[in-house]
Formats: sequence, C-alpha cells, structure tokens
Amino acid sequence: MSTYAPPTVDAPAIGSIAITPSNSTVFSPTIRKITVTVGGVVAWVNANGETQITGELLAGDYPMLASQILETGTTATVTTGWL
Repeated sequence: MSTYAPPTVDAPAIGSIAITPSNSTVFSPTIRKITVTVGGVVAWVNANGETQITGELLAGDYPMLASQILETGTTATVTTGWL
C-alpha cells in the first residue's frame, strides 16, 4: 500500500531537497513549495510544462507546483524545495 499523495500546493510536504536553479534539472515528484532566502524573481516551469516568472518576491515560503526552478531569469536565492 502506497502512502504517496498526488501533489497539491496545500498538501503536507513528504520531503525536501536542496535547490540550485538549473535549466536542465527536472524535479520528480513535483515541488509543492519553495523557500526563498534572498528576495528576487523566480523563473520556473509549472506541472503543465509552462514557463512562469514571478514578480519580485521577498524572503519566505511560496506554494507552487514546479517541475523546474530555472537558472535563466531567477534572481532570488531559492534554497529548498518541498515535496
């Protein structure tokens, strides 16, 4: 019996990973939330494969279903992805 729940932004995290923005790294499972430690813009790919760019974010936690955090276009320091 599996205890894995499909990713939704409001589901509790099942784990975490260190993030270094990259144009080639694809996260599986999808990240449910990110932690930004230094504010800026985050470029990311959503669960549907569409590239998104945030406005200026302050340090904090942000819910998103992201398959990638892109190096190109990201100025924020993103340190943690929550699965």
